[in-house]
Amino acid sequence: MQKTTILFVLIFGLLFPLRAQMSNKEIRRKQWLGDLSASGIGIEFYNPKFGELMTSESRWVGANMLFGPFTFGIGQGSISTFEPINEFMPGPQPLIPTGELRANKIYIGTSIPLSILTVGQYRSYNNSFRGHPIINMTFGGYRIFENANATKPKVTTSYFNVAPGYRLRLPYMSVDFNLNMRINVLRDGEFKEFQKKGLSFYPQLTLRWEGLLDRFNPTFQTVNAAQVSTSNHRTETTTRNEGNYRVTRTTTYYDVTVTPTTVTVTDIGKYSGFGVKYGRNGVRTQNYMGSSNLFGAQFMYRKANFLFGFNLEGGRVGHGTSLEKGGKGTIEEGKGYSRRVRRGETEGIGSFSVFNMMLDFGVNINNLLLAAGGTAVEYNEATSFLAFNVGYSFGLGLVGGQRFLNPDQSNAYYDQLNAQNQFLYQRDNTYFEDPREAKWGRVGGLFVSCDIGHASLRMQWYRYRRAPLANGLVFSLTWRIG
Repeated sequence: MQKTTILFVLIFGLLFPLRAQMSNKEIRRKQWLGDLSASGIGIEFYNPKFGELMTSESRWVGANMLFGPFTFGIGQGSISTFEPINEFMPGPQPLIPTGELRANKIYIGTSIPLSILTVGQYRSYNNSFRGHPIINMTFGGYRIFENANATKPKVTTSYFNVAPGYRLRLPYMSVDFNLNMRINVLRDGEFKEFQKKGLSFYPQLTLRWEGLLDRFNPTFQTVNAAQVSTSNHRTETTTRNEGNYRVTRTTTYYDVTVTPTTVTVTDIGKYSGFGVKYGRNGVRTQNYMGSSNLFGAQFMYRKANFLFGFNLEGGRVGHGTSLEKGGKGTIEEGKGYSRRVRRGETEGIGSFSVFNMMLDFGVNINNLLLAAGGTAVEYNEATSFLAFNVGYSFGLGLVGGQRFLNPDQSNAYYDQLNAQNQFLYQRDNTYFEDPREAKWGRVGGLFVSCDIGHASLRMQWYRYRRAPLANGLVFSLTWRIG
């Protein structure tokens, strides 16, 4: 009996560590799968490096969207260029500034969590302290413009970026620390030689608001779809005379293959949430408009492919100097203007104090985006966790508190314009011409948005009916709970 007991104790002592090891291995795997499914929308802060002759001294700001292992982002910033005093002189030379450029970038790629050097655990969206390494691999491009009025970039650059880092997951949010290692792949344009040819290293910080997938307890629906592809492309050209004209017709033929398939849709059910919202205008627009900073709240309801929302927001919204010509009415009446702010004019840059109340109506375009990629999906009632939407907002905007960036110059400019209108047309300035005449009225505009659960990123074209000099593009980030 004693020998049996000793044998049992030995066997139990050998098996128990093995079972514990297996349990720990399973825990690590589940934690890694949870890390891999992290999703949300965040703000990036970084200062990219280009080279000695092209530097970025001010901080860039961008938006990042993370959906599991897939990541996508946009960013904007300013760049200063320099050149040697005399490029033909040997040896190092002092550099002189030559210009201020505006730039934007876009990228897409993957973000993979690693299971080494981890700290803590992720238990739920509101109970977590988890740290783990990540490695981001993205491909993207920069477009660099000479000034805000330019529509054609001076430089286009394609790049590949590898960014090892560390992610800290907290309740409702996460923080990423990355070291970017960018390699320029293609460079084209006037300033292409200004950029460094080799690796560029610079750190990046990302603050991300989580979409909270586990809070929804989602279901997964299998939906019928069809994969469409083409092959055997060929063209035929025929020419014939028709009267005094010679007509050439080119016809393209190809074979279409339709393959039945299925796709899996994440359904979070009816969604309603209420949260905070922040919006600002783009960096390039700040060359000819004041800065916009809007703070507010948003309620959103989504079901299947439809979206409804209500927004309350206030703050400062920038305005420009004048509007493009066009639209209904005449200049004599003070109405012959479009709703687009003229670029390149700086005499009347300023901002308004505003308070907006707007309703949102939108539709989900996920199926259209899949169709553009060759996959046609049957209509379904699922409310997707990841949703790309287009829509329109309308409501009331209270406008006041107008301020100029340079009051003396701007007041003199519009006083002179008013004297000219009195002389030519016997009328005062209108709100189409003078921001000092702005009034409250309708506000709204088209928007494109991306919703990842409780987080949203929106790009919206604001239109103020009786303050049109404030019309412009606003990027906003919203995080809700519900």
